[in-house]
Order: sequence, then C-alpha cells, then structure tokens
Amino acid sequence: MNKIRFLVMLLFIVCSTYAKDINLTGFYKNEPCNISIEITKNTNKAKYFYKIVDNNQTKSQGYISSIKSNGEGEFYIKFKKIDGMYENGSIVIQNYGNSMNEYNHFEDCDSKYLKFDK
Repeated sequence: MNKIRFLVMLLFIVCSTYAKDINLTGFYKNEPCNISIEITKNTNKAKYFYKIVDNNQTKSQGYISSIKSNGEGEFYIKFKKIDGMYENGSIVIQNYGNSMNEYNHFEDCDSKYLKFDK
C-alpha cells in the first residue's frame, strides 16, 4: 500500500513539474472567428493571467486555475469556465457540447473546436 502511495505522489510531482516548465505567455488568435487569448505571467505570484476577447469585447479574464500535463507534451489548461489544451504553441478549445452536455462558449463561431495560434 505504501508503494502505491509513493508511486502516485511521484507521478503527481512529475506531472506538476512538467506543467511548470512550459511558457504559456503570448497572444493567441483564432482568425476566422475574431477571438483572441492573451496570457501574461504575474511574477509576484508565479501565476498566469489570461484575457479572452471576442469581437473586441472581453468575454472572460482572470487567473488560469490549473495546468496539468498528460505526459505526452500536451497540457490541459483550466480558465474560469473554459477548458483548453496547449500543444506546440497552440491552444485548442472545444466550443460547444452535445445534447447531454449543452454549452456554447462562442455563439458567433460554428466550429466545434477552435485553434488559437501564437
């Protein structure tokens, strides 16, 4: 039982370390839908601050609540109400759900998945 706890803690520490090593700061844009994400880093708190702008209006802003590695070079990012995945300098967000899980983040955009390039 102690070996299992140790392995779980080790896995958690390794995944957390990978998440700290990435640099998310920058300006990400989705061209067809005129949506942008700006991410800056607060050096005092070592947290990332984000601002999502849709058609020149701020849709959401605040601190990224979590960044988790999947162990394969991709990172899951949790904004306030929006989840995304970071890989190779791009962020992908699922724009809308299905009949069992209905939501729509950006109503003016038809695409199910939105890719934001740096």
